This record gives sequence, structure tokens and C-alpha cells, in this order.
Amino acid sequence: MVAPTYTALHYDFFITDYRGYGKSTGAITSEQQLYDDAQQVYNELSKSYPEEKITILGYSLGTGVATWLASHNHPKRLILQAPYYNMSSLMKEHFPYIPTFILKYKLPTNELLPKVKCQILIFHGDCDGVIDCQQSIQLKPLLKQGEVYMLLKAQGHNRINANEEYLKVIESVP
Repeated sequence: MVAPTYTALHYDFFITDYRGYGKSTGAITSEQQLYDDAQQVYNELSKSYPEEKITILGYSLGTGVATWLASHNHPKRLILQAPYYNMSSLMKEHFPYIPTFILKYKLPTNELLPKVKCQILIFHGDCDGVIDCQQSIQLKPLLKQGEVYMLLKAQGHNRINANEEYLKVIESVP
């Protein structure tokens, strides 16, 4: 359960599934559609919450869309959990024998991160067997001074929200 972590910290919490995932219907047909769907959700939330109170959190494959959303809006902060440098580098990591030109979705986190104007916090487990922490280590030089990069010791891909080091940082950010 993710929501109790944040509601205990007095955040209002909203989570959405991509089309065709979880309880959402439909199908994903393009990378731009992913971005447009995220923007539509953000626009609706912005009607109830000023941007300076919105935190965008992206986890795993969702970090690319979260970074795009933060780069096109003005939220208070962006939190990335187990991010990848870009989809091509992730594909090379898992499928080095397949040419990356066939990749349908680029999700270029590395190109979008410098365009993000809000505070950025990146967390990655050093024992992540799904997205190797080297993916996010490559993103670290793109952070501005004072932003957070934390490699979580003995942390795998799942349950970052329950990690004590993560929680200490999240509780301490203004």
C-alpha cells in the first residue's frame, strides 16, 4: 500500500493507472498519449490544488512520464523512485541484442530532467534487479545544487516507500 505512507505525512494523495492497466480501460497508442493523459490529470488536480502544493511522484517506468509532466508544469517538487536514464539505455541493459531504433517510446528522462524547474529528489535501491541503479547514477550529474540523490542501501526495486532512509528525507523536505 502506497497511499498510507503519504497520508500519514499529511499529503492528499492521488494515483492513476495508465490506459489498460489496473482498473483503467482503453489502450496506449503513443508516447504523446501517455503525456497527454498525465497532463489532463494534472490539469484537473490544479483546479483544487495550487501548483506550489503539488508533488509529482514517478516510480519505475512511470518516472519518464513524471519527469515530462514536471518539465511542462510548475509543481513544488518531483520525486523519482528507481528511474531510468532513458528508455533506450534501459532497453540496452535488458535486451542488448535488439536494436534501439525499433523502440516505440523513448521516454527521455535525461533530456527532460534539466528542463524541470522545481526541486528534484531521486531515490534508487542499490539492490534493484529490475532497473539497475546505474541508470539513475547517470542522472545525478543533471541535478542542480541542493537537489537530492540517494542510493538506498540493501533496497530492491519494490517498497521504496517503506524504506526508513527514504521516509526520513521525505518527512524533512519543506
